[in-house]
Amino acid sequence: MSPSLTNLIVDRRLLFADSSRIYRPRPRRSPAAVAVALLLLLGGVETNPGPPNVASSPAVALQLGVLNARSAVNKTALIHDVISDSWIDLLAVTETWMKASHPAAVTRGLAPTGYRVLHRHRDGDDDGGGVALVYSEQLQVSTVPLVNPVTGVDCLVSKVSTRRGRLNVAVIYRPPTTSPKHGVSVSQFCSEFSELLDELMALTGQLIICGDFNCPGRDAIVDDRLLDVLESHCLIQRVDQPTHQDGNTLDLLIDVDGSGLTSAVRVTDPGLSDHFLVLLDINVRRPKADIKRYTFRDFRAVNPVDFAAKLLTTDAYVNAAADVDGFCDQIQSSVTAVLNSLAPVQTRTKRCGK
Repeated sequence: MSPSLTNLIVDRRLLFADSSRIYRPRPRRSPAAVAVALLLLLGGVETNPGPPNVASSPAVALQLGVLNARSAVNKTALIHDVISDSWIDLLAVTETWMKASHPAAVTRGLAPTGYRVLHRHRDGDDDGGGVALVYSEQLQVSTVPLVNPVTGVDCLVSKVSTRRGRLNVAVIYRPPTTSPKHGVSVSQFCSEFSELLDELMALTGQLIICGDFNCPGRDAIVDDRLLDVLESHCLIQRVDQPTHQDGNTLDLLIDVDGSGLTSAVRVTDPGLSDHFLVLLDINVRRPKADIKRYTFRDFRAVNPVDFAAKLLTTDAYVNAAADVDGFCDQIQSSVTAVLNSLAPVQTRTKRCGK
């Protein structure tokens, strides 16, 4: 018999010498056996951590979603699934079709466990319309009153406290021009929307505008008139693909051009309505302050008596030039030389504020 096989047999005898030590089902109850079984079942198993806590962890982004629900009254469970599956921190919902006359529980039902909701009903308690912002309860969110409303448009503005500072999120639903009761022309909408943008741009903090604008363009993705208004306010529209099953780009995400606030725009179909879900990341990392390098002299350390005595020994006093230009050059070089000896140039850096 080979030595390796002999060692294997010996090892097995040592391991299973006492068969009672092997774990196996027993006919009687044993607390120790139950404890061992539980340990074996739990071994290597971790609970689902869920989405990252952006508000309390050093995460660098919030995830914002935009969705036209086409009546959220009977789709709350589906909306909860969308929030959970996509790990959304802020969900802007348009066309909730929730009325002010509905019980408060209907509106609160938009928010799954761990979330809250702000809602603006359509004026007049009409059918259709309504916008909401569903947000993680880990965030501090409150509504912002508006001075310049837009005709026929549902608008909800909220401020969100982030590591980056205040973030203003405007959720907008504009009914299509063909709407018999609330529809207005694109020209009228753009004119009034420009005034609303003036008000939003004056708010403290960063700005994101999102929602269903119903402004498709013929050749472009979005109507040129709306894009001109955005450009005049240094704003840019980020969605570059269809957000409706008919191939139109209706749901938009807008922020300040060059702000570096948003990134990673995605469009997915959650199968909840004829609109798609638009997602993007909001950078909430506190921006690093700019570093400025500067030079200076410590004039407080200069003794006027010493300064005068040293200046009397320079060429500007001892051997003054005959012409004006030459004498000016002497004064500059003489004074600089004396200052270099009494208060040399120092270099420092400092962080610049906003």
